[in-house]
Amino acid sequence: MLKKYYWIIAGCFLGGILLCGLGVGICFAEFSGFSYAGDRELGQVVDKTLSYRLDEEAERYYVDVRSFGGYYGYYGYEDVALVTDPSLAANEIQVEVSYNNDLDELWLYGRAYPEEIVIKEEEAELTEDTETDQEETPEEEEMTGEMAGEVSAAEISDEVPKQKEEVREVMVQDIGIHWDYDDLKIMMKYKDVILEDLKQGQIGSYGRNPYFKITGVRCNPNIEDKIQLVY
Repeated sequence: MLKKYYWIIAGCFLGGILLCGLGVGICFAEFSGFSYAGDRELGQVVDKTLSYRLDEEAERYYVDVRSFGGYYGYYGYEDVALVTDPSLAANEIQVEVSYNNDLDELWLYGRAYPEEIVIKEEEAELTEDTETDQEETPEEEEMTGEMAGEVSAAEISDEVPKQKEEVREVMVQDIGIHWDYDDLKIMMKYKDVILEDLKQGQIGSYGRNPYFKITGVRCNPNIEDKIQLVY
């Protein structure tokens, strides 16, 4: 009786191996029948203008104009220029950007904080001649004339304006682009594309390139000298 159970267990084990082999063979046959559909670029490139109101108490504005290139991180384009537009508000800045619309959110943010800056001012060293009530004797006048003749041009050229440095704490503000996307949402968004390819007996590379590229910055002419682009 016990031997009969051994035969049943062995038969189930061998049957399972056979079924697994058949499944693998069918899967391989089906996969071999698929054709490559190529790269499937997901999302579309769109243009957008982002606006932001700057902190009026800040004395300097650092605008980050670096772009984001998917898996390659941030990189800069030094051809991004600052253009003035009198129609903008006194504290308004606009950033022109091209981006893949798979990025669900794309907006400007600002962060204000104090910063110590060095202000350089030119000042001239002036020497005041002191006058005395004492009258010079002829011998003293002669000695003064000889000393005056010995003053060289090099000594005169040393009297040049010097720079005075002053460290002052001012309020500055960083401006940049914040972006976000959801992998699960992207997968559900394009599942129909993947399923349709499978029905057609083909499969492709479903890569996407979430990125944005800043193409220009505009501001009011009154704050142009306060803005510094960060590449």
